[in-house]
Amino acid sequence: MGKNKELMKRMVHCFNNLDADGLSPIITDEVKHTAGGSAFGADIEGRSDFKTYKRERVLGKFTSVHIDKYNCFEDNENNAVIAEWRGDFKLKNGKSFSSKGVFIIDIKDGKIDWVRDYFDTEKTKRATS
Repeated sequence: MGKNKELMKRMVHCFNNLDADGLSPIITDEVKHTAGGSAFGADIEGRSDFKTYKRERVLGKFTSVHIDKYNCFEDNENNAVIAEWRGDFKLKNGKSFSSKGVFIIDIKDGKIDWVRDYFDTEKTKRATS
């Protein structure tokens, strides 16, 4: 497995373990996060805001997350990794749902610098409401 794919694997591991603080060693200080079409205010910049967003507005809503990445591609020329994922999510509100999506991450200086997350935001919004 390439070094950039390993970063994707570590990020997903943190999500699956509801561990926002575990992201700290693998993200840049200027890390960005966007989620296309998101009603969740997911355009984030900076290490502290990224970790707070993941801890409080994402991972903090769940009792269980299981994301399985597949079709993972590493673009070494552009320092990027693209992975399709499917996930099962159990919320603290008692609801559960499944979803599919795509992560695109840009790598800078051996760390994650930009996470673009594409998924069914309306389905997620219904489940979390």
